[in-house]
Amino acid sequence: MSSESRVLRRDPGARQAAPGSRVPTERVFLVGVDYRLRLRRSAIGGSDKGSLTAMSQAARDSAALGSTASKAPSILQFSAEESLQELRELAISAGAQVVGEILQHRDKPDPATLIGRGKLQEITGAAASVSADLLVFDHDLTASQQRNIENAVDKRVIDRTQLILDIFARHA
Repeated sequence: MSSESRVLRRDPGARQAAPGSRVPTERVFLVGVDYRLRLRRSAIGGSDKGSLTAMSQAARDSAALGSTASKAPSILQFSAEESLQELRELAISAGAQVVGEILQHRDKPDPATLIGRGKLQEITGAAASVSADLLVFDHDLTASQQRNIENAVDKRVIDRTQLILDIFARHA
C-alpha cells in the first residue's frame, strides 16, 4: 500500500524528523455514537408503567432460562464509553495523536450525517479548536454520510473499519 493511499498519512509538507526522533503524527478527533433503545408504548402492548416492569421482568426471566438451556456462547455487550476507549487505543496504535473526543447519545441514526446537524456543528468547532487533521467515527459510515460530514467539517473523515484496515496494512 503506498503512503498516499494510507488512511493515516503524514503531511507531505511537514518537516522531516531527524533520525532517531519521533515522526510528526496526525492529530485525530474521535466521535462515538450511542444509540439508546427506546420502547414505544404501543409496541409493548400497554401504556402503564406496570407493563414496562412486567416486560422487563419477562425479558430477564427468558434470558436466564435461555442461558441455562442453551449451550451457545453469549454475545458480549460493550458500552459506548468502552467502545470509544478501544477506538482511542486503535488510533494510537495506528500512529495518531488523539487530541479530542466526543460521545453523541441519540435515539436513532441521522440518515445524512449519522449524528445530526447540531452535533455536527459542535464537533466542527471542537475539532477546529484542537487543530485536528482527521475525524474518526466509532460507527460504520455510508459513503454519503462520510461525504456529508467531510463537507461540513472540511477535514478528512474515516470510520472504525477504515482505521482497522490501516493498522493491518501497516503490519503487513
